[in-house]
Amino acid sequence: MIACQQQDNKYVYKLNDEQLARLILDVQLTEVTMTGLPQPQQDSLRQLFSQKMSAIYGLSAAELEAEVNALEMDTRKHTEILKLSKMLSDSIR
Repeated sequence: MIACQQQDNKYVYKLNDEQLARLILDVQLTEVTMTGLPQPQQDSLRQLFSQKMSAIYGLSAAELEAEVNALEMDTRKHTEILKLSKMLSDSIR
């Protein structure tokens, strides 16, 4: 009975694996871009990046955050997505 309940509560991702990998790259790029900037500029850039990512992925900022949070909680899938993200990153160099 407990196993069934846990399975029923499993998060259903709205993005596919490649989209999740690209989202991780976008989030990392956002963080790197803001390094060293004053807080007001970081806040403005974070808002712009959030709007752009929402437009790209067709999800609200809250939905994108839920995707990332769920991914971080799922060790197996997180590892797979990080590997895919690295492959994508290596292909743009």
